[in-house]
This record gives sequence, structure tokens and C-alpha cells, in this order.
Amino acid sequence: MGTVDITSIIALLGAMSLSVERVVEIIKSMIPFLAHPQQDANQERWRRFFLYLLSTTVGTLIAYIAQEQIQPLLSGIFQTPSVIGLPGCIILGLLTSGSSGFWNQSLSIVEEIRKAKKLEVKKLQTT
Repeated sequence: MGTVDITSIIALLGAMSLSVERVVEIIKSMIPFLAHPQQDANQERWRRFFLYLLSTTVGTLIAYIAQEQIQPLLSGIFQTPSVIGLPGCIILGLLTSGSSGFWNQSLSIVEEIRKAKKLEVKKLQTT
């Protein structure tokens, strides 16, 4: 698998993660308990647990709905012609439930590696 494939996969996960964040923010705004940090430590743990569960559920649902569009990117990795199925959707849901910041940073790192390789190739061609 080449760098471009990794970049595409990280971009996909970043976009999905951003989508998950937006949906979770919309849902949080409708449920006061989830919208604001709680003073009681036990209630705050439950609030965070529900937010993680909500994020994973939303990510899984987004992956399930978009699995036919996602499959071409992932077929090179798993070499399967069929859609990714529920286990794959759950894995993608877990991956995208964290935060888009992580995926954006990963995409930036991969992009810099790609640029460095291009410069290296250019140097080799000029010598």
C-alpha cells in the first residue's frame, strides 16, 4: 500500500470523525445532562461514558450508511469485494469516535512525509 492510500484512508477517517463530532454536538445541545460538565464526579463519569457510547454509536451508524462508498478505499487493505459489514462498521465507529484532531494531525504527518519523499526523488533525479 502506498502513501497516497494511507493519506486517503486518514482523510476518510478524519472526515468521518468530524461528522461524528458534529452529530454528537447536535445531540448534546438537546440533552442538558450531556451538554454541561457535572459537579459530582460520579455523574461526570456517567456523562463521559454516555458521550463515548454516543460517539461510537454515531460513528458506527455513519460507517454502516456509507459502507458502499467506504469499501473502495478499504478493499486494497482487506482484499474483499463485499461491503465491510457490521464488524467493520463497529471498528470504524470506534476509530472515528475519538476526535477529528487526532486524524487531522495524522493526515498532516502523512502529507509531510509525502512531500519529503517527493523532494528526495527530485534530488535523485537532478544528480
